[in-house]
Amino acid sequence: MVGQAYSKLPSMESLQQRHGLLLYRYEYEANGPFQPSMGAYEAQEIHDRAQIFVEGLQVAVLYRPDGPFRIALPPGQRMDILVENMGHLNYGRNLYDYKGWLAAPPVPGEWTAICIPLNTEQVRSLEFRTGPDTYSAGPVFRRGFFNISGEPHDTFISSVGLYKGYMWINGFPLGRYWETKGPQHTLYLPAPLLRTGANEVIILELHHSGIIRGVHSVDRPEYGPPLPR
Repeated sequence: MVGQAYSKLPSMESLQQRHGLLLYRYEYEANGPFQPSMGAYEAQEIHDRAQIFVEGLQVAVLYRPDGPFRIALPPGQRMDILVENMGHLNYGRNLYDYKGWLAAPPVPGEWTAICIPLNTEQVRSLEFRTGPDTYSAGPVFRRGFFNISGEPHDTFISSVGLYKGYMWINGFPLGRYWETKGPQHTLYLPAPLLRTGANEVIILELHHSGIIRGVHSVDRPEYGPPLPR
């Protein structure tokens, strides 16, 4: 969606999106720089988890169950708000559980809403660069390959060493992980999703707490308390 001046940012549902991420962006070219500001928001205005970036640096993370929120924003020329849909309610008075930043934007001006549904076609169409790895403070996609020499068998992919994100195997959305919440620290990978020879793994790490060196499989599920970062 092109830039517009919103009194309230659009929800995922108003943009015909049902899952994934929604990125709201404020840019200097359309608005000019913004000044430092302080904002207060209710939990019901953040559905469900928002990462706020100013000039590419994360300045706040807002998770719906932790509200209400009060955030201080530094000055800048660009702001990004990445909102994650963590699942719809399907009962009770909150049945109409709209997703996104359901409040006025943090600073006035023109904003652009970018849909990121994370469907298989969108993820597999990404162009990955090869060469030396570089550190990224924000969300990042990584792709790698592993080889199976014989007949594939059921296994589990460990998410230990990651933080929070999504994983795809050979284009199939395997699941989400959140290491600091637990209790699950593995994703089940059934044999029919694997093939003899090269297999592709794509990871979207939402925080990228360092360079992702790789993931490994284990022969049984791992559960436990949240892992510290």
